[in-house]
Amino acid sequence: MTPQKVLAADPAPGPPLPTVLVADDEEAVRSLLRVALPRLGYRPLLAADGDEALRLYREHAADVRAALLDVRMLGRDGPATLAGLRALSPHLPCAFMTGYAGATGPRTCSPWAPTA
Repeated sequence: MTPQKVLAADPAPGPPLPTVLVADDEEAVRSLLRVALPRLGYRPLLAADGDEALRLYREHAADVRAALLDVRMLGRDGPATLAGLRALSPHLPCAFMTGYAGATGPRTCSPWAPTA
């Protein structure tokens, strides 16, 4: 896959926007979040898969304030990516997203809740 490292430009001068790491294997979802997150006050750091997300996190850990992960991706899926992120940063806030109709909801995420 072609790396999708994209840091959206801040919309206005001033303090930098908080960076959100996004991992999704669907280009359409990444494109949507590339536009939507800055409008909501966040700077997206986009990855096309879980392995790329971990590489980008290692490069930008000081800037990343949260992660938004697709549950089902080719290769390293969302839960496996979260496990890798937790190994690097146990308190990084993370959320899952999915378009998969078979997802069971928030209970799926409970084993990966933030640590105390």
